[in-house]
Amino acid sequence: MIVLLFGENTFLKQQEIMRLKADAKSTAMHYDGETMSRETWQQLVREQSLFGGQQLIVIDDLSKNTLLWDDVATDTPFNDTVVVLSETKVDKRTKTYKWLQKKAKVVECAPMKERDTRQAAQWLQRYAEDQKVKLSPELIDEMIRRATRQSTVDDRSAIIDQELLVSVIKQLSSSDVISLDTLGAVLAPSNHDNIFELFATALQGDGQQVHEAITRLSAEQDGYLAMGLLASQAQQLAGLVLGNDRDIDTIAHELGVHPYSLRQLSRYATTVSPEKLSHIVLVLSEADSRVKTGKAEPWLAIENALQSVSAAVKGGAV
Repeated sequence: MIVLLFGENTFLKQQEIMRLKADAKSTAMHYDGETMSRETWQQLVREQSLFGGQQLIVIDDLSKNTLLWDDVATDTPFNDTVVVLSETKVDKRTKTYKWLQKKAKVVECAPMKERDTRQAAQWLQRYAEDQKVKLSPELIDEMIRRATRQSTVDDRSAIIDQELLVSVIKQLSSSDVISLDTLGAVLAPSNHDNIFELFATALQGDGQQVHEAITRLSAEQDGYLAMGLLASQAQQLAGLVLGNDRDIDTIAHELGVHPYSLRQLSRYATTVSPEKLSHIVLVLSEADSRVKTGKAEPWLAIENALQSVSAAVKGGAV
């Protein structure tokens, strides 16, 4: 039996593997599919268990091993072996994926998106109660905001990291009183927040602060993800400036983002003219394109773009 688990939601994958372990009454053996040899793969799927009962084998990222991924459709495990293929992303055009769709159990483990804040809050409240952890609505909102990060599959999408939230709940379970200070000790502000502050600094026209912030952030955060976040925030700013006086909830729904993000940006939208908005969107789009095509180092492209944004907002010629 083969099970394909694919998607960015590692929490859902772990839940599914736990269910399979319970059904098989077996522990799981984990393997790195990217470095696995053909001999190891064939041994895993062809050998019968020496101890009776089912074997549960979890292989991570086998699709990155092109030769073995092509072999999946020709090597079916014995009945007493359950092979779990755990993938962050799969190419649905491959013959192996099409074969798995017909012959295997396929489970998409999709993450909660930034727009799913209400759903995430309800889930987190239930999970915290199950773990005997008391959280106020304000703390739940803050935890979700800090656990929002850039997708590794779609650089224009922000997701809510449930696995991170589960880890935080476990760390908070020993605390009698939970405050923002307590939370800060186990959950730092997200990259999402840090990049928003960087964009906000440029929108305030403070080029020196932009440079200092980039110097700090470039040592801590991935430039490619930061570039994607900035491009996304420029699109959100455009939605506000060109929103024709529509309310934030409506614009958020159209853009597929949570209203919280737009409310943060709204204080700057009133100071950005359509002409300056065009410049902001243009320089960030060009920087994003140059980074994606390998023509520019991410943080250098970000600094050049944001310095241009800062100069334009401050009143210089566009």
